[in-house]
Amino acid sequence: MKHLDIRLGDLVAQEHPNESLILKKGIVIRSCKQEYVVRWISYNKEWFLDDEHDVFRELNEDYLLTEMPYNRNYMAGIVILSKAGHHEVG
Repeated sequence: MKHLDIRLGDLVAQEHPNESLILKKGIVIRSCKQEYVVRWISYNKEWFLDDEHDVFRELNEDYLLTEMPYNRNYMAGIVILSKAGHHEVG
């Protein structure tokens, strides 16, 4: 999907540029014409070495689980996992 399709409330992921791997998952908390902002809520703990040492876990939580703006004209490896409001309950 294009970055133009990303809207408020969408669940998105940041993919690794060379592997079929999701690095982080987040929710779009702001959507404007030129950019959108993702609040990252989880990350790939194995990829980011959480189990190697406590310092990795602390740094990862401080620096990976942040709010990050993305320009819609720049492809940042962001993919839509689930569109807001397009869910069936049953």
